Amino acid sequence: MDDILKRMLEVEEEAQQLVDAAQVEADKLEQEGVQKANALSSEAQKALAAETDKLLGGASRTIQEEKEKRLREADARMQSEMEQFRAEISRALPKVEEALLGRT
Repeated sequence: MDDILKRMLEVEEEAQQLVDAAQVEADKLEQEGVQKANALSSEAQKALAAETDKLLGGASRTIQEEKEKRLREADARMQSEMEQFRAEISRALPKVEEALLGRT
């Protein structure tokens, strides 16, 4: 009878050792899984950041090009308006001089 009890205690102890070893292995696998998930998440965030920078950089260049185009167009319009104003002043100047000097 003592042999049976002794054997039952040994089996129970072996079972506990197996459970403990399984728990250690499970903890190790969980930790590895968390590390891999974190690494994948980090890589995904880096890829997303790179893609976002790429898209924003392209949008920024497009906006800058559009701004420069509009500035060139505005400058051309102003130059044209200045030339028209100068022409009008040149045409009106003789009449203004006559009026100021009292000539008719």
